[in-house]
Amino acid sequence: MKRFLILMAALIGFSVASAADAERKIGIVLLHGKLGASLGSSYGRSPIGIGLIDALQHAGYLVATPEMCWSGRRNFDRTYTDCFHDVDVAVAELKAKGAAGIIVGGLSLGGNAAIGYGATHSGLLGIIALAPADDPRLKAKRPEIAAVIAQARDLHSATAPLGQVPKLDRIQPLTATAAERASGQQAVGVCNGS
Repeated sequence: MKRFLILMAALIGFSVASAADAERKIGIVLLHGKLGASLGSSYGRSPIGIGLIDALQHAGYLVATPEMCWSGRRNFDRTYTDCFHDVDVAVAELKAKGAAGIIVGGLSLGGNAAIGYGATHSGLLGIIALAPADDPRLKAKRPEIAAVIAQARDLHSATAPLGQVPKLDRIQPLTATAAERASGQQAVGVCNGS
Protein backbone atom coordinates (compact mmCIF):
# COMPACT_ATOMS: atom_id res chain seq x y z
CA MET A 1 0.00 0.00 0.00
CA LYS A 2 2.86 2.37 0.79
CA ARG A 3 4.32 1.80 -2.68
CA PHE A 4 0.90 2.60 -4.17
CA LEU A 5 0.75 5.90 -2.26
CA ILE A 6 4.27 6.91 -3.31
CA LEU A 7 3.58 6.00 -6.94
CA MET A 8 0.26 7.87 -6.92
CA ALA A 9 1.90 11.00 -5.48
CA ALA A 10 4.67 10.84 -8.09
CA LEU A 11 2.20 10.39 -10.95
CA ILE A 12 0.10 13.31 -9.75
CA GLY A 13 3.21 15.45 -9.45
CA PHE A 14 4.33 14.61 -12.98
CA SER A 15 0.89 15.13 -14.47
CA VAL A 16 0.53 18.69 -13.22
CA ALA A 17 4.08 19.97 -13.41
CA SER A 18 3.56 22.67 -16.05
CA ALA A 19 4.37 26.29 -15.19
CA ALA A 20 0.85 27.43 -16.11
CA ASP A 21 -0.68 24.99 -13.65
CA ALA A 22 1.63 26.16 -10.86
CA GLU A 23 -0.25 29.47 -10.81
CA ARG A 24 -3.68 28.00 -10.15
CA LYS A 25 -5.23 25.66 -7.60
CA ILE A 26 -5.70 22.12 -8.81
CA GLY A 27 -8.30 19.75 -7.45
CA ILE A 28 -7.74 16.02 -7.37
CA VAL A 29 -10.56 13.49 -7.04
CA LEU A 30 -9.25 10.12 -5.80
CA LEU A 31 -11.46 7.07 -6.33
CA HIS A 32 -11.15 3.89 -4.28
CA GLY A 33 -11.32 0.33 -5.57
CA LYS A 34 -14.17 -2.17 -5.60
CA LEU A 35 -15.75 -2.81 -2.20
CA GLY A 36 -13.16 -0.51 -0.61
CA ALA A 37 -13.58 2.60 1.47
CA SER A 38 -13.07 6.17 0.36
CA LEU A 39 -9.43 7.13 0.72
CA GLY A 40 -8.75 8.78 4.07
CA SER A 41 -11.59 6.97 5.85
CA SER A 42 -11.10 4.20 8.33
CA TYR A 43 -14.34 2.22 8.77
CA GLY A 44 -12.94 0.65 11.92
CA ARG A 45 -9.38 0.14 10.70
CA SER A 46 -6.34 2.28 9.91
CA PRO A 47 -7.14 5.16 7.56
CA ILE A 48 -6.40 4.21 3.97
CA GLY A 49 -4.43 6.70 1.88
CA ILE A 50 -4.19 9.37 4.57
CA GLY A 51 -0.46 9.85 3.87
CA LEU A 52 -1.15 10.51 0.19
CA ILE A 53 -3.99 12.91 0.95
CA ASP A 54 -1.88 14.81 3.53
CA ALA A 55 1.08 15.05 1.13
CA LEU A 56 -1.10 16.34 -1.69
CA GLN A 57 -2.81 18.89 0.53
CA HIS A 58 0.54 19.99 1.96
CA ALA A 59 1.75 20.51 -1.63
CA GLY A 60 -1.20 22.84 -2.24
CA TYR A 61 -3.64 20.54 -4.01
CA LEU A 62 -7.33 20.39 -3.11
CA VAL A 63 -8.35 16.75 -2.61
CA ALA A 64 -11.73 15.00 -2.65
CA THR A 65 -12.23 11.33 -1.88
CA PRO A 66 -15.86 10.43 -2.48
CA GLU A 67 -17.35 7.17 -1.31
CA MET A 68 -18.33 5.57 -4.58
CA CYS A 69 -21.35 3.35 -5.22
CA TRP A 70 -19.09 0.28 -5.33
CA SER A 71 -17.75 0.78 -1.79
CA GLY A 72 -18.10 -1.97 0.79
CA ARG A 73 -20.85 -0.02 2.56
CA ARG A 74 -22.84 0.96 -0.53
CA ASN A 75 -22.39 -2.36 -2.39
CA PHE A 76 -23.30 -1.23 -5.91
CA ASP A 77 -26.36 0.86 -5.03
CA ARG A 78 -26.30 2.47 -8.49
CA THR A 79 -25.21 1.48 -11.97
CA TYR A 80 -21.62 2.14 -13.01
CA THR A 81 -22.36 5.24 -15.10
CA ASP A 82 -24.81 6.60 -12.52
CA CYS A 83 -21.89 6.57 -10.08
CA PHE A 84 -20.25 9.33 -12.11
CA HIS A 85 -22.68 11.66 -10.33
CA ASP A 86 -20.58 11.13 -7.16
CA VAL A 87 -17.53 12.35 -9.09
CA ASP A 88 -19.55 15.32 -10.42
CA VAL A 89 -20.39 16.28 -6.82
CA ALA A 90 -16.74 16.00 -5.76
CA VAL A 91 -15.64 18.11 -8.76
CA ALA A 92 -18.24 20.78 -7.91
CA GLU A 93 -17.05 20.85 -4.28
CA LEU A 94 -13.43 21.29 -5.36
CA LYS A 95 -14.37 24.07 -7.79
CA ALA A 96 -16.35 25.79 -5.00
CA LYS A 97 -13.12 25.73 -2.95
CA GLY A 98 -11.25 27.45 -5.77
CA ALA A 99 -9.97 24.63 -7.98
CA ALA A 100 -9.37 25.93 -11.48
CA GLY A 101 -8.45 22.52 -12.88
CA ILE A 102 -9.36 18.93 -12.02
CA ILE A 103 -7.54 15.60 -12.14
CA VAL A 104 -9.45 12.37 -11.56
CA GLY A 105 -7.48 9.34 -10.40
CA GLY A 106 -8.20 5.96 -8.94
CA LEU A 107 -7.11 2.45 -8.16
CA SER A 108 -8.64 -0.76 -9.55
CA LEU A 109 -12.34 -0.10 -10.26
CA GLY A 110 -11.66 3.51 -9.29
CA GLY A 111 -9.01 3.64 -12.02
CA ASN A 112 -11.47 2.21 -14.49
CA ALA A 113 -14.03 4.82 -13.41
CA ALA A 114 -11.44 7.61 -13.77
CA ILE A 115 -10.95 6.53 -17.40
CA GLY A 116 -14.71 6.25 -17.95
CA TYR A 117 -15.34 9.63 -16.36
CA GLY A 118 -12.65 11.25 -18.47
CA ALA A 119 -14.09 9.70 -21.62
CA THR A 120 -17.47 11.25 -20.91
CA HIS A 121 -16.47 14.59 -19.33
CA SER A 122 -14.36 17.24 -21.01
CA GLY A 123 -12.08 19.80 -19.45
CA LEU A 124 -10.06 17.60 -17.10
CA LEU A 125 -6.35 18.31 -16.65
CA GLY A 126 -5.61 14.62 -16.43
CA ILE A 127 -6.58 11.12 -15.46
CA ILE A 128 -4.55 8.71 -13.36
CA ALA A 129 -5.56 5.05 -13.53
CA LEU A 130 -3.57 2.66 -11.37
CA ALA A 131 -4.24 -1.01 -12.15
CA PRO A 132 -7.65 -0.20 -13.64
CA ALA A 133 -10.12 -3.05 -13.35
CA ASP A 134 -11.98 -4.31 -16.37
CA ASP A 135 -15.56 -3.28 -17.11
CA PRO A 136 -17.85 -5.67 -15.18
CA ARG A 137 -20.40 -5.56 -18.02
CA LEU A 138 -17.88 -7.32 -20.25
CA LYS A 139 -17.90 -10.30 -17.92
CA ALA A 140 -21.62 -10.73 -18.61
CA LYS A 141 -20.72 -11.46 -22.24
CA ARG A 142 -18.63 -14.49 -21.31
CA PRO A 143 -20.65 -17.58 -22.32
CA GLU A 144 -20.55 -19.26 -18.90
CA ILE A 145 -21.66 -16.09 -17.11
CA ALA A 146 -24.22 -15.11 -19.77
CA ALA A 147 -25.82 -18.55 -19.37
CA VAL A 148 -26.12 -18.10 -15.59
CA ILE A 149 -27.61 -14.63 -16.02
CA ALA A 150 -30.14 -15.93 -18.56
CA GLN A 151 -31.06 -18.77 -16.22
CA ALA A 152 -31.57 -16.33 -13.36
CA ARG A 153 -33.76 -14.10 -15.50
CA ASP A 154 -35.85 -17.09 -16.60
CA LEU A 155 -36.28 -18.30 -13.02
CA HIS A 156 -37.16 -14.84 -11.80
CA SER A 157 -39.62 -14.18 -14.64
CA ALA A 158 -41.40 -17.43 -13.84
CA THR A 159 -41.84 -16.54 -10.15
CA ALA A 160 -42.33 -12.74 -10.19
CA PRO A 161 -45.85 -11.29 -10.11
CA LEU A 162 -47.02 -10.19 -13.56
CA GLY A 163 -45.84 -6.68 -14.36
CA GLN A 164 -43.50 -6.53 -11.37
CA VAL A 165 -40.30 -7.96 -12.84
CA PRO A 166 -37.47 -5.84 -11.44
CA LYS A 167 -34.62 -4.59 -13.55
CA LEU A 168 -31.92 -7.26 -13.52
CA ASP A 169 -28.87 -5.19 -14.40
CA ARG A 170 -27.03 -5.95 -11.17
CA ILE A 171 -26.87 -9.73 -11.00
CA GLN A 172 -23.90 -11.00 -9.08
CA PRO A 173 -23.08 -14.55 -10.21
CA LEU A 174 -22.49 -17.08 -7.46
CA THR A 175 -20.02 -19.90 -7.82
CA ALA A 176 -21.40 -23.41 -7.82
CA THR A 177 -19.61 -26.11 -5.90
CA ALA A 178 -18.18 -29.11 -7.74
CA ALA A 179 -20.93 -31.32 -6.23
CA GLU A 180 -23.65 -28.93 -7.46
CA ARG A 181 -22.17 -28.88 -10.96
CA ALA A 182 -21.96 -32.69 -11.00
CA SER A 183 -25.62 -33.02 -9.96
CA GLY A 184 -26.78 -30.40 -12.43
CA GLN A 185 -27.73 -27.99 -9.65
CA GLN A 186 -25.94 -24.71 -9.32
CA ALA A 187 -26.45 -21.33 -7.77
CA VAL A 188 -27.63 -18.92 -10.43
CA GLY A 189 -27.07 -15.49 -8.92
CA VAL A 190 -28.38 -12.79 -6.68
CA CYS A 191 -30.35 -9.87 -8.06
CA ASN A 192 -30.07 -6.49 -6.43
CA GLY A 193 -32.48 -4.89 -8.91
CA SER A 194 -35.34 -2.53 -8.40
